[in-house]
Amino acid sequence: MKAKIFFLGFLMVVLVSFSAFSSSENTYKSKYLGQEKREIRSLSESDIEELKNGKGWGLAKAAELNGVPGPAHLLEMKEEISLTSDQVQKIERIYKEMKKQAI
Repeated sequence: MKAKIFFLGFLMVVLVSFSAFSSSENTYKSKYLGQEKREIRSLSESDIEELKNGKGWGLAKAAELNGVPGPAHLLEMKEEISLTSDQVQKIERIYKEMKKQAI
């Protein structure tokens, strides 16, 4: 008898809880709302354009922060680091090949 009363009480608590949850309005809005409609869900149009053009897309950040800049960044700062014309030519060849492979 006590088990039946306990079960009925438990069942009422569960049902009341469900009705409280179902009547409350869902106010959470994901910051990704609408992105599920993209051609590639995790990439924006600008991300796709960057990748198609063989741009860095920010992936060199970790290397550069650890003192290993990529060829594009070396060319950007060639005067500041006093690269010779031979070094610039070699880095340009490396950069062109890297970009060709990236595209």
